[in-house]
Amino acid sequence: MIITPGSHYGDQATPGSYKWGGMYCSEFTIDPQEELIMLFYTNVHPIPQYSEIVRKFRVMTYAALMDGK
Repeated sequence: MIITPGSHYGDQATPGSYKWGGMYCSEFTIDPQEELIMLFYTNVHPIPQYSEIVRKFRVMTYAALMDGK
């Protein structure tokens, strides 16, 4: 999935970023503008809280980038 200006993914993911997820709740996101690669791996069958866990991971990652600038 490629992030566009009209998409709302990852809360702060910049346009041009792309991501993919796997069946057992693994996911990667690549944000070329921020020079960032995020990897999130689990080994569980999809759980209802998965999307919220990954969203918080992305929010905290981008917040840490902002703190460093």
